[in-house]
Amino acid sequence: ITLKELDGLHLHREEHIEEDTTFAEAATNIHGWWEDASISASAHLFYASAISFYLHDIGRLRANAGEIVRTVSALIQSAGLPKDYGLPALPKGLAAKLRQKDELVAVRTETVRERWDVLAALSPHPKPRMSGDDSDRDDREDDADDDLAEEK
Repeated sequence: ITLKELDGLHLHREEHIEEDTTFAEAATNIHGWWEDASISASAHLFYASAISFYLHDIGRLRANAGEIVRTVSALIQSAGLPKDYGLPALPKGLAAKLRQKDELVAVRTETVRERWDVLAALSPHPKPRMSGDDSDRDDREDDADDDLAEEK
C-alpha cells in the first residue's frame, strides 16, 4: 500500500495521551460490574456469543462441549464475575446445540423474560410499559391533559 492510495482518507497523527488512572484503580472502579444492568446484559451476550463461536469450530479446536463451556465460563469469571453469582443463561437454540454435542453439559436455558430483560437493558430506550398497567393509563391521561392545555 502506498501513501498515495491513503491520501483521500484524511489521516492525522494523534498525540499520546497519558492515562491518569492505574490498572489497580481501574480494576477497583469496575468491581461490581455484574450488578449494572447494561454491563451485565453485555456480559450475557458475550457469554452466549463466545460459546457459539467456539462451538462452531469444535472440530478444528478438538474440544468437546463441556470444555468450551468451562473455557468461556473461565473467561467471564476472569473479568471479575464471582463464582457464586452463577453463569448467564443461554438461548434455547444454543443450549440445544450444546446438548446435541454432549447430553451432560451443564448450562441453564434462559426464559423469555430473561431474554427480554437482557435486550431491554442494552436498549438506549426505557422498557415499554405493560398495557394493563394503571400508571400507564395515568401517564396517557396526563399527556392528554397537557395536549389540551397546549391547544388553548
